Amino acid sequence: MNKQRRDAIQSILDELQVLRERIESVRDEEQGAFDNLPDSLQQGSGGQRMDEAVSALDVALDGVDEAAASLDEAQK
Repeated sequence: MNKQRRDAIQSILDELQVLRERIESVRDEEQGAFDNLPDSLQQGSGGQRMDEAVSALDVALDGVDEAAASLDEAQK
């Protein structure tokens, strides 16, 4: 792979890192909001949706990490 394509991949990796940090921030805020709910509300439908959102954001983070690892491997 030539330098231009390696640089393009590095740029994508940098963007993925920024996106990962943004997703992580939203996940942490949602987790904090869920954790601050009383137990009775955590068990309700709203609390369950919040918990599911946190799980979905964790899956998104895993996907970003997987994409970054693949791109990193590609530029070697």
